Amino acid sequence: MSEALRPLRDVRGVMGSFVVDDDGRLVAADVPELIDEGALQAASTRLAHLCDAVSSGNSLADCVLRFGDHTLFLHRFGRRTLCVLAPRPTNVAALRMGSRLASRRLAQALEAAPTPAPAAAAPAVNQPPPQPPAPRRSGFLPARAPQPETADNADDAAPARRPRFFRGRRID
Repeated sequence: MSEALRPLRDVRGVMGSFVVDDDGRLVAADVPELIDEGALQAASTRLAHLCDAVSSGNSLADCVLRFGDHTLFLHRFGRRTLCVLAPRPTNVAALRMGSRLASRRLAQALEAAPTPAPAAAAPAVNQPPPQPPAPRRSGFLPARAPQPETADNADDAAPARRPRFFRGRRID
């Protein structure tokens, strides 16, 4: 799979690239020998968390992180992120084009790669079925629990209105 990353070196200034999955595991790498695998794995975990935090429910396509004299270009494809390290004045349009080409090649290589057989799980004894995850909510207000209809609130035609504010002043 590292061969699919080699064309990124044709983009002027690219120092190396690697692929991270959503769980923070390193999938493939084409980086200089100065970067050891332990540091790359630690960075992979942090980048997966960063992508999750930045996207926050939306899809993240491309992202450019600039730090010091370097640029880290992130390109999402499927459940993976292609990370390209380059010096700061590198052409971002060329990085985007090269990363799209490399991500297509990587996707083809990952489809062709044999998948490991899943480990056989022991049968569960007297365990309830797994519950689906709770839906994600956006915004700052907590979800309201539905109010049961009682004799007190059944006669009310309209619910009580919450006060409205504009620039810190009540406008009701």
